[in-house]
Amino acid sequence: MKISGKTLVGQLATVTITVSLLAYAWSVVRATPAIAITKTVVAQGAFPGDGTRIRMDDPLDIHNWILDFAPYGELGWHMHPSPVIVTVKQGTLTKFETNGCSHVYHAGETFEELPFRGHNLVEKSGAAAETVAVFFIPSGQPVRIDLPAPEPQTCRHHDRNDDGNHQ
Repeated sequence: MKISGKTLVGQLATVTITVSLLAYAWSVVRATPAIAITKTVVAQGAFPGDGTRIRMDDPLDIHNWILDFAPYGELGWHMHPSPVIVTVKQGTLTKFETNGCSHVYHAGETFEELPFRGHNLVEKSGAAAETVAVFFIPSGQPVRIDLPAPEPQTCRHHDRNDDGNHQ
């Protein structure tokens, strides 16, 4: 019986795949189970792709915070030395910016706080709210830089107003 080169390669590929699948199945059977571990998803939100990227060349300190807002609570005016990603887990919050713009975020929404842009996050509805924030802070830098309240301004063109619409 004569076997062509193509047939032999095909048979070897089939045997290789079969052996690989059997090895994987055996490793799954032998895997040790997790003990006394519960996985909890703290928050999940979709971050809109807007063409910008978070890029840091130096070492970072990563901070993961849960921030609970009492009714009518606020963070106070501040900024960060690098990007922060925030997901609203519960409630509704309004982000006010020093340029006069604001935007309302609801549970399940995610937004970015850009470096060195002053803002304040406020619970205005009278109900509790909760966020999960991930800070990408250059090592040794403060997480938050406090700011005085800005002078009132009108939101400039291409920025969002309180309804999330562009003016």
